[in-house]
Amino acid sequence: MDGDFQTRYVAAEQAYGAGDFQTAQAITSALLAELDPLPDATEERHAALAWQAFVALLAGHIHLYGLQQPDQAHGLYSLVLSSHPPDTLRQLAEQGLERLAEQNSTPTVSTAQPEPAPTQASLISDPFLAASSSEATQAGIPQAQTTATPWLDRTPEPVNKPEPVVEKDPLPDPATIQDEAIAEEPFAEAPEPNVPEANSSPPVAEGLLQKLKAGRLRVDL
Repeated sequence: MDGDFQTRYVAAEQAYGAGDFQTAQAITSALLAELDPLPDATEERHAALAWQAFVALLAGHIHLYGLQQPDQAHGLYSLVLSSHPPDTLRQLAEQGLERLAEQNSTPTVSTAQPEPAPTQASLISDPFLAASSSEATQAGIPQAQTTATPWLDRTPEPVNKPEPVVEKDPLPDPATIQDEAIAEEPFAEAPEPNVPEANSSPPVAEGLLQKLKAGRLRVDL
């Protein structure tokens, strides 16, 4: 198979993963038509059978889960089994047929919701695709970003601010207080003794003083 075939197969997978089932179905139908009839050469025939198994499996999922067309899906899953696929593809095709059998055995309810289509991750990866085509598939389906502000995902741990250390004055020693009180208390000044003045006369008796005054008066007269 050429590179264009691989590119279109990848486009069908991308359309199926995006929910565009009509586009995916149109691409897979065109690819299956190109594989019919199978080539006669042994190597080319084996490669065509391998591609037929992959494309038919994808087309079966499109009709079963996407377009809700179980009849078309049944024929495509049967085509996968007839292509002698690897065990993984065979098991996926058998699971699709089992799902169809369960739907047929269960009475159809008009209000029943359609079954969701499996995600693209559930599909088997194509080993025949080149590495570049696999990268193109991943590039074509961008992954959803988990958050718009990744820097807010990490909640910063609260920073505990150190509490200011208040230096407390040590309790004073009672002996120190007493010593300080004694040192600060002014000494009481001792009363000065009454020292008689050197020039002062000795005390004179009051009776003698009166006699002196009387004699002085006689002299004056």
